[in-house]
Amino acid sequence: MLSMTIETVTDITIARAAKLLQSGKLVAFPTETVYGLGGNALSEEAVAEIFAVKGRPQFNPLIVHVCDTTMAKRIVAWNDTAENWCLSDWRTRPCRCLPVAGVTRLACACHC
Repeated sequence: MLSMTIETVTDITIARAAKLLQSGKLVAFPTETVYGLGGNALSEEAVAEIFAVKGRPQFNPLIVHVCDTTMAKRIVAWNDTAENWCLSDWRTRPCRCLPVAGVTRLACACHC
């Protein structure tokens, strides 16, 4: 059975959430409209748990958010199209969805 503790956002609780993510656990967090469910996208077990908890169909990929192209290049099937997207005017199209290398259940949202 899943359990959840709601905590005030502080430096301490953010550090605790980071440790949970690093250990393969999931973390729920508020977004602008609903709550999100986060996990380590590089952990197959964490990804599988997100699909299970959400009851998400396997054909509907999860989005992996990255902060820059350096981070994206570590996980995305990088190519000339991705490079050109990130070199274009990011203000008009700040988010690109690219396939994660070797993983069909994930897509990367690159904010570059």
